[in-house]
Amino acid sequence: MITGFLDLEAVKSSRDLSLFDCRFLQEPDLDDAELGGVYLPGCALPGLRADRLKTERNLHLRNGFHATGEVTLRGARITGQFDCTKGRLENPGGVALDCNGLQVGSDVFLRDGFHATGEVNFIGARITGQLDCIKGRFENPGGMALNCDGLKVGADVFLRDGFHAEGLVNLTRAHVQGHLDCQEGRFDSGLAAEGLRVEAALFWCGLAGFSGPLDFDDAHLGRLCDDRESWRGAKPLYLSGFRYERLDSGMSVAERLTWLSRKAERRITPAIDKILDHDGNTRLDQPPFIRGANRKQCDPQPYTQLAKVLREQGVTQGAARLLEERDKRVRRASYHRAMAAQDGTWRAGWAAQLATLMRPVNGLFGAVFGFGHRPGRAIYWVLGLWIFATLLYAQVWAVDQMAPESAIVLTSADWITAVEGYEDNPTGPLPLALWKGSPAAQDYETFQPMLYALDVFIPLDALGQEAAWAPSPVRGNWGAFGFWAKPALQVAGWIITAVGAAAVAGLVGRKD
Repeated sequence: MITGFLDLEAVKSSRDLSLFDCRFLQEPDLDDAELGGVYLPGCALPGLRADRLKTERNLHLRNGFHATGEVTLRGARITGQFDCTKGRLENPGGVALDCNGLQVGSDVFLRDGFHATGEVNFIGARITGQLDCIKGRFENPGGMALNCDGLKVGADVFLRDGFHAEGLVNLTRAHVQGHLDCQEGRFDSGLAAEGLRVEAALFWCGLAGFSGPLDFDDAHLGRLCDDRESWRGAKPLYLSGFRYERLDSGMSVAERLTWLSRKAERRITPAIDKILDHDGNTRLDQPPFIRGANRKQCDPQPYTQLAKVLREQGVTQGAARLLEERDKRVRRASYHRAMAAQDGTWRAGWAAQLATLMRPVNGLFGAVFGFGHRPGRAIYWVLGLWIFATLLYAQVWAVDQMAPESAIVLTSADWITAVEGYEDNPTGPLPLALWKGSPAAQDYETFQPMLYALDVFIPLDALGQEAAWAPSPVRGNWGAFGFWAKPALQVAGWIITAVGAAAVAGLVGRKD
């Protein structure tokens, strides 16, 4: 037991300070000291002041080291290791370990039973080696458990294999030259990593537990290794500006879409908060035409980023699906913004009407072409409409409600006789049925429902069917239906053909 005051402030010596299993009644003072090394394993003390301490070798506060007050190493420079393995630091509600601006020439170990009650602070610290917090416990409920704002680490950071933080872990603007490994780590109060940079990989997989906010805004990773379960407890989840060069994950595209759908978005605010009623009185509630207020905006960057990486890794269909979902959400948010922007002016009202008119157009563009990112989907629409038209005109032909389009046939004696025969007996066979048996019909263009449907739908008029036959709108319901369906099918064919060709050529649809 050391009952006196250990005062080594500003002392300069190349010798080590080595005290084993000692108990201090007063807080030692090593401020501005320059020593060979400091070794205090197993020591118990009410705190430690070592601001701007310089060591030529190591600083060991390990193997049962126990501080019941603040340990300060602000601006200290440690040439070797800073080792707190199995150390216990207690300062509830305050800072247990203050390493603001600390510089370490080798590794930092807060592992294997290290336990801090109070904030552990590495703001602006520089660690040449690794930061190892394996099996370390950091407790500061309601505050920051591990504060590494602006930390720079030359190797890896391990928050894994039993790492447990009860309090926020702050890696804002931290720079990790190696890996950031969180496998089997537990985060009970969230992670702030805005502006984080990890040159190698972030292992965000196999977490033992996570709850609270998760902020990766503007973070940049070399590689992201993750799984679905490790993201599940993040509420809210911030991913704006989140970038990574590669993905190593078993998550499907559907799971990725669910992941992105959970990210926090800004809310749309209305253009006006107060509306005057007919009597000029202020009415706090908004009128029914103010729609879109408080709906979600859509930040497209996370979708674009993920699609870019998937495309580079050969998952082109998944990338297209992500871009389609991105554009759907962006257009929906644009519509809600136009609705919320109404303030009674003509300009805002016109913009809202235009947005309303464009909504079904956008819906069709998305459904048929995936907003230009999945133009191959149009093939299914073409096949579906072709089959529909084939069945429709086969039925029109079967009930004899088609008619030849040739002026020569329509003015021929055989056709006129067939028409007169029908007019004399309206309940009898239709003109087409009577004309089919004439000699002229044997030499006329044979009707083929599949070719006729294709000729109607594809704007080429190359098969001769559309020029030779037409549904008759006056011979019955099927003929009338086929007559009015024909221009609709033609318009659909023109649009799908033109837009599909443009999408394939890259003239429509964003490819980023």
